[in-house]
Amino acid sequence: MAETLVLSLVRGGHEAVFLTDTGPLGPEVRDRAQGALDGLRGCGVEVEHGHVSRRTILRVARRLGGEVVLVGFEQRDRKHVALASLSGEFPSVLHVGNPHRFWGRAWVRRVKEFTYAGLVRRGIDGYVATSQMVKEDLLRLGVRDDRVCVIPNGISMHAKPKDGAGSDLRRELELSSSTRIIVSVGRIDPQKGHDVLLRALARLHGLPDWHCVVIGDESQRNRSPEFQAHLRGLRDLEQRPGVRDHLTWLGFRDDVRDLLASADVFVHPSRWEGPGLCLAVMEAMSAGLYCIIARTGDWPKGFEQGCHGVMVEKEDPVTLAEEIERALRAGPAALRETGAAARALIAERYDANLLMDRVVDFISTTAKRVRS
Repeated sequence: MAETLVLSLVRGGHEAVFLTDTGPLGPEVRDRAQGALDGLRGCGVEVEHGHVSRRTILRVARRLGGEVVLVGFEQRDRKHVALASLSGEFPSVLHVGNPHRFWGRAWVRRVKEFTYAGLVRRGIDGYVATSQMVKEDLLRLGVRDDRVCVIPNGISMHAKPKDGAGSDLRRELELSSSTRIIVSVGRIDPQKGHDVLLRALARLHGLPDWHCVVIGDESQRNRSPEFQAHLRGLRDLEQRPGVRDHLTWLGFRDDVRDLLASADVFVHPSRWEGPGLCLAVMEAMSAGLYCIIARTGDWPKGFEQGCHGVMVEKEDPVTLAEEIERALRAGPAALRETGAAARALIAERYDANLLMDRVVDFISTTAKRVRS
């Protein structure tokens, strides 16, 4: 999303400098990040890769001169932008995607929150909150209501799967053209509800040929006893009759969009999600898939049960199984009709380019207000 904002600024006739510190990354993610940075450079954006700090931000801003605006997009960059804004030289805007959480003992959390709240109240001129929940959290920290604009995260509606992607997964798993493919995307973590999904799959007796594919690697908490117990529970569940021969764990993949092109049904069984519409759900809906989704987090305005997909209560494998069975028994035309409606809804309300254009307008309006 940060890259989309930068490109929206360029389209609007603004000059943009992208400061980034990607930190320690795995080889797959590092290659994708480098590709994104090279793409920005190809569009004429100056990219400075390295340690982001107050000093770095002010050095670049002072070198540019003119009507510079400081914009903090990633969570790790907020405090640096806020500290740089205290110089009073440049207007500043923060993009805030989640409610603030402060870690440590109770007294440490209180000190951190007090210090941070004072910093952002004094230094930041405008805030883009990705949901009403995030805005309310900012107001709790003492931010003025008229400084906050709610603009949700979005997804690119222009990216398309590669040619022939619709048959890639079938070839990879040696599945026949008649096999219905169920896909679920999410890291392996108790939050994502894979155990609920496996319990639902165990109830699909005597259905037409189907196969379930889970895309996502293990949670970073994989050393905790609780997580290891969760993994053992998943292994036990996948050995149940009717599950073990119909399930593949793909792990981390960087070709999710191509894999979704092979799917017939998307299932998202999470126990909870953060504020805003989950990215995995947006990707599946934008791909035109029939989606069965646990009722968590925010949902698009205008979503109609059965028209744009199906929502079920979280941690309810019985109802989830019933809805998966109904989808598997439905004809391809019915699935495509619902998927097309889902894609149209996402295009209307969550097109990243349109949303980032709104962010650019808010940044411009904030800068004019500060300078007037």
